[in-house]
Amino acid sequence: MDLSPAARCANLVGLPRRPTLTRFLDFWLAHVAWPSLRFTTARTYAGVVVHIIAPTLGHLSVRRLAPTDLEHAQLLWQRAGVKTSMRRKAIEVLRSALRHAVALGLCDANAASRSTVPPKPTRHPTWLDVEDARRLLASVRGKPIEGSYALALGLGLRRGEVLGLTWADVDFTRHVLHVRWNRTEFVGGTRLPVLDRLRSRRIAEAPRRSRPSTNA
Repeated sequence: MDLSPAARCANLVGLPRRPTLTRFLDFWLAHVAWPSLRFTTARTYAGVVVHIIAPTLGHLSVRRLAPTDLEHAQLLWQRAGVKTSMRRKAIEVLRSALRHAVALGLCDANAASRSTVPPKPTRHPTWLDVEDARRLLASVRGKPIEGSYALALGLGLRRGEVLGLTWADVDFTRHVLHVRWNRTEFVGGTRLPVLDRLRSRRIAEAPRRSRPSTNA
C-alpha cells in the first residue's frame, strides 16, 4: 500500500498513522522533551501531560485537534480548580509538542498556537530585611547548611549556584567567588552543568569590612 509522506514519517518514528494526543505526547516526551530539556523542566512537562492534558484531551486525534477543543479544556481545568500557572504550562506544553507534530506531518496546523492563554498572575516581590536575615542565620547556626545560607544571603547566590561551587571557584587572594556552575536535579541524583547564560556567570565579591578611622 502506498503511504503518504506523513504516514511514512509516522511509521519511521514508531507512531500510528493517526495517533491520539496521549500517544503522541508520550512519544514527544520520550524522544524530544527528556533528551533535550533540563531534567526539572521535562519532569514538569511530564506531570502536566499525565495529570492535566491527557485526562481531558488525550483521547482526541492529533490530526483533528481544534482550538475549540483547547478552549473547552481550559474551561474544564478552571472549573476543576487547576491553578492558572499550570493551565498556562499546559498550553505551553501543547504548543511545543504540536509544533513537532506539524513538522512530522501528523497535523496541518498547531491548534495550541491559536489558543488563548490565561493571564499571568501578578506577583509582588518580597525581600528579607536585616532582622529577617539575622533570624534566618541564627536558625541554622552550627548546622552543616549554615555556610550555604550565609553565601546565599551575603552574595545573592541561587541555591543551585551555591551547591555548584567548588574549591577551584574560590580566589582567596582577591576574596571572590567565580559563579560558573548550577547544580541541578537529574535522574538518580544531580549533575553540574555550566550556567547556560553568559550573563549568569559572574564574580561574586565578598563585602569588605570598613576599618575604624585612625584619625584622632
